[in-house]
Amino acid sequence: MADVLVGSLAPAAASDEDAELTALVVRAQKGDEGALAGLVERIQRRVFRFCFHLCRDPGRAEDLCQEALVKALKQLPKLEEPAKFQSWVMRIAKNQFLDEMRRPGHTQELLEDDPVEASTVRDVGDPTAVAQDVSLEVREALQKLKPDDRIVLLLVEVEEWSYAEAAEIIGIKENALRSRLHRARAALLKIFNNE
Repeated sequence: MADVLVGSLAPAAASDEDAELTALVVRAQKGDEGALAGLVERIQRRVFRFCFHLCRDPGRAEDLCQEALVKALKQLPKLEEPAKFQSWVMRIAKNQFLDEMRRPGHTQELLEDDPVEASTVRDVGDPTAVAQDVSLEVREALQKLKPDDRIVLLLVEVEEWSYAEAAEIIGIKENALRSRLHRARAALLKIFNNE
């Protein structure tokens, strides 16, 4: 089952890239505007991809991504661990999505009648085009999950974050993440088995 969910996305950046990103964060915290632009350029696609998988609506995903990045950049001077910048921004994006889901009158529409084509995501400039990485059937099944279950599956199985990183993004202990991931996989399996 997990092999169906895992796409061709590269795992979190290699240590050299991590060191470069951390250096950019430190420079941005000191007021370097070029470093700020570099941070946005480096993480925007990954944040958008995650938001897109959460809501399956390119416009909403773009809004969620932009809101998360704006919030992160405003709070950047307060970030105590620059090496955790990526997971911190992803956590902000996750919280933006959950906040939106909790608003009165909000409904999560399933876009079954209007599936998003791979080209829609590719147009945003992501050459890996997440829509190619996960089949339409899996994307539709993910949308039927509770938001918490969808988030944990997206982080671990689709975006390929490590358990430790995903737990940090969600804000739980790694053992709790493993338990939640097990529950989410079981729920997804029930959807596939039409239970």
